[in-house]
Amino acid sequence: MPKVLRAVQLSRFGRVEPYSQVLSDGARIFLAERVGGTWSLAQIPEQGGQPSAVTTSVRSPRLQDIDRSHARLLVTAESDTDSGDALWIIPTAGGSGQRVGDVVADEAGWSPEGQRIAYSLGPDLFVTGNDGAQLKKIFSVQGVIEHPRWAPDAKHLTFSVRYAATGTMSVWQIEPDGRDPHALSLGWAPPIHKFGEGECCGDWSPEGRYFIFRSSRDGVDSIWIVRTRRGSLDRGPMAAVQLYTSPDRLNEPRFSPDGNKVFFVGSHEKRELVRYDAPKKVFVPYLGDIPARHLRFSRDGQWVAYKNGSDSTLWRSHVDGTEALQLTFPPLDTYHPDWFPDGKTIVFEGSGKLYTVPFDGGKVEPLLPEDVSGGQPTLSPDGRSLLFTLWQRPGPPTIYRMEVETRQIVRIPGSEDFECPQWSPDGKYAVASDRKDRKLMLFDFASQKWSELADGLPYGWGIRWSGDSQYVYYQHIYASQEQPIFRVRVSDHKVEQITSARQILRADVLSYTMTGLTPDNSPLASLVHTNSDVHALELVLP
Repeated sequence: MPKVLRAVQLSRFGRVEPYSQVLSDGARIFLAERVGGTWSLAQIPEQGGQPSAVTTSVRSPRLQDIDRSHARLLVTAESDTDSGDALWIIPTAGGSGQRVGDVVADEAGWSPEGQRIAYSLGPDLFVTGNDGAQLKKIFSVQGVIEHPRWAPDAKHLTFSVRYAATGTMSVWQIEPDGRDPHALSLGWAPPIHKFGEGECCGDWSPEGRYFIFRSSRDGVDSIWIVRTRRGSLDRGPMAAVQLYTSPDRLNEPRFSPDGNKVFFVGSHEKRELVRYDAPKKVFVPYLGDIPARHLRFSRDGQWVAYKNGSDSTLWRSHVDGTEALQLTFPPLDTYHPDWFPDGKTIVFEGSGKLYTVPFDGGKVEPLLPEDVSGGQPTLSPDGRSLLFTLWQRPGPPTIYRMEVETRQIVRIPGSEDFECPQWSPDGKYAVASDRKDRKLMLFDFASQKWSELADGLPYGWGIRWSGDSQYVYYQHIYASQEQPIFRVRVSDHKVEQITSARQILRADVLSYTMTGLTPDNSPLASLVHTNSDVHALELVLP
């Protein structure tokens, strides 16, 4: 049986990007270091140590793969012109990058000979050459494709699928020409509950005898290994062996070049809620030690509904934190609460569906048919209608309007690829994030038309209106290290920076996101503390 000789923590500086690949050339480990809203490449010795920079011309790169010669890194980086991340090749020694044609990708992996690249973009899987030529789409799913990886014999590809309807994940295998796509049976039934649960993130040992993957169930991550059969994974149930488990979040495990180690990032997310104090120009603690997110205040300003980040449940309390009451329970994963005008009912997103729940607790009622996925609700001032984002595959997310009493829904014209709508308190407008063209957009209900309100992709989950409907507050979390928060005036589109990470007077913060706006228009932010490092498992593989 495969077994672990030793588990080792190789870095202790806490700023490894929690979702970064960790890739080894046999002597060094390459990683992405996170500072605010930007990434930089770094390296540490394979036996562990302090990071040193890998300088490159590619701005804010994110690691995807390393070739078999250990001379080149495959990375993605935000593009100024494309609606997605550009794919680049850079030397492991650093220096200038080479763009892979005009390819835009979410994630990517090199073929064993280093001449072909498999990459994913939303629901689609592609294969292309290193120059972006001979591009071919080989597969599509009802969901999102992640983590494409080539088998060492180049006869198979594995990838992860995050299903649109449930958000759960599984590992698939396919031939590079698109033949024989199928989900893998790794020995147990797929999860049916929480977003992000399931099996994903596979990697092949260098000689192809083993395949490792991550499993996430009931809040626990673990790393498993299976023996392959002649370099392929069986269609039938396979006997997987657990190598490691942790209450911390584990990213994608990757083999060392000699196949004797597995590297991964382990991170324990610790969040803190803070409020921006404008007179003092600093962020200060808010609601005690509750790791609250997605805060929304009742119309009278006396109550607040929020997601508890520790277990994803929905709560409500007085604005001073008293009379707190838990409204939902696991495995429902909650987001984006909003209050009906009478304060007696809260609407929210739960695991990709829309629900309502009474203010005093009670039965959670669905608003959408079982086969419809939607979320990010925002209510009209009179509470008779709500806007929400409808997720459907194929096709981009689109904003719809629902009449609460009849449950009838109609599409908001021109809202394809928009998300996170927010209804203005005066009822005249809505704003949303245009993901494709990277703009904050304004919808006029009278004319039924959209117009640009501000440039730059706003972090949709943090968009909020001021109480008087004159301003919209939003954040650019990937614009710079400082992750600035802005407000734009609706009347003349004047943009004003309100604050940034400079106003967080502590050094142990990895990043932060705007997560609400108090009744007096003070931004609320969720701080993510530094606690993510590189780990290794030393293996004995028979």
